[in-house]
Amino acid sequence: MIQFMLLISVFGGVVPTLHHQGVSTILLVVGSIVFVIVMELTLSVIGRLFPVRCRSCGARARFRGLGWWPFIYRYDCRDCGQAMRFEVTGG
Repeated sequence: MIQFMLLISVFGGVVPTLHHQGVSTILLVVGSIVFVIVMELTLSVIGRLFPVRCRSCGARARFRGLGWWPFIYRYDCRDCGQAMRFEVTGG
């Protein structure tokens, strides 16, 4: 949820402030797209570094990718081949 809160703060506060100060709309759109891509790549790197163990055999699982970003993280076990999915939910 931290990623989602960061996006809300950037697009809800920083972008409108820059737009009122006269920054070009095209520049803001391109910057926003680049920001989201960099954030997704950062989450992928963190997903690869964060150790996750398989639920069935206990071996280290390999990060497979993000699902419906940024709320689903997918992992595959190297030993038994089980696919795991971790879903971040509010509440």
